[in-house]
Amino acid sequence: MACSELPEVAYEREGFALAVEFEQPVCEGTLRGMEQRVAMVERTTGIEQSSPMTIYWLAGELERICPRPASGCFIPGTMIIAATGPSLHHEIVHAVMNTRGSVPYAEEGLAEVLSGQAVYYNPDFNDRPLRDLGQTRKDAREGAIDYVRAAHFMHFVREQVGEDGVRDLAAAIDAGNAPRRFVDILERHFEMEAEDIERAYARSGSFYPSVRFEEAEPITAFDLSSGVNLSLDCASKFTMGPPSAASAGMFRLRRIEGDERVRGTLAFEGEGDVGAVLFRAVDPGGRWVQDWWRPVPKLDDKRIELRPGDRVSVDLDLREGWMVLARTDDPSELLFAGLQVFRTDGG
Repeated sequence: MACSELPEVAYEREGFALAVEFEQPVCEGTLRGMEQRVAMVERTTGIEQSSPMTIYWLAGELERICPRPASGCFIPGTMIIAATGPSLHHEIVHAVMNTRGSVPYAEEGLAEVLSGQAVYYNPDFNDRPLRDLGQTRKDAREGAIDYVRAAHFMHFVREQVGEDGVRDLAAAIDAGNAPRRFVDILERHFEMEAEDIERAYARSGSFYPSVRFEEAEPITAFDLSSGVNLSLDCASKFTMGPPSAASAGMFRLRRIEGDERVRGTLAFEGEGDVGAVLFRAVDPGGRWVQDWWRPVPKLDDKRIELRPGDRVSVDLDLREGWMVLARTDDPSELLFAGLQVFRTDGG
């Protein structure tokens, strides 16, 4: 790394220093979210690192830091993270837990859970997660770790045995314990033998929601009728950005909560190049789950895309988990944006 060309640190926050390989500013919401991620993982795991981590948000060529091709990595013993963007929060979890690759199945599964990833997976009696705890660093290097399966199992563990079990597993990761120690921890918390844990897992549900600490701002059906503020200001704690190292801009994400149906005319107003899109957080068919940190609205074929002045008829079942994202490609302006539903259903 000493011979590699790396960007200078541009942001100093609680728990981390951030160096970015692009010119556009990193908005307050993104910095605050990363800061809260460090604090949440420390609180959940009971692990507190004595020195801040250094995060390199790079545009590409992670091989300058990472030992193999990847979207991100944490270098054990250095508190150094490198990522192109999507895996920043995942790598923050690794840094807090000081993962060494000793038990990659548990390390990657917990990193997915604590970075806020929801997951769909259909387990069956052929799944042997406790055997998978024996996968090695070599297995990880060769791409043998199934992140979705690992995340699903760790969601199951967290649901069944709670934060005490997560804390004990994280402590074992921090200590570099062998796989057998993880099996012992699970048997103690579940109060059953390994084979029975795996049988219980085979009967578990397919979907686990995100455990993200910093939830998107909520919107109710009443808010939709009254008018919703989606204005963008990079200095605001509600504004995130850039979307990636390769694309400038900022965005604001809000979730719509409730269990009723909203029918009427949706009006969107804004200025400049601001746009908005309504989309669902989870596909009811189980084909995809949005990343809460960087959602991809185009995954949803029912999405509603809006430009300033648009008026569209809507019939929204709020039980489907709708979200709204306002965005712009210009991070330098303070832009007004808002939407309102003029209801025809008497709500």
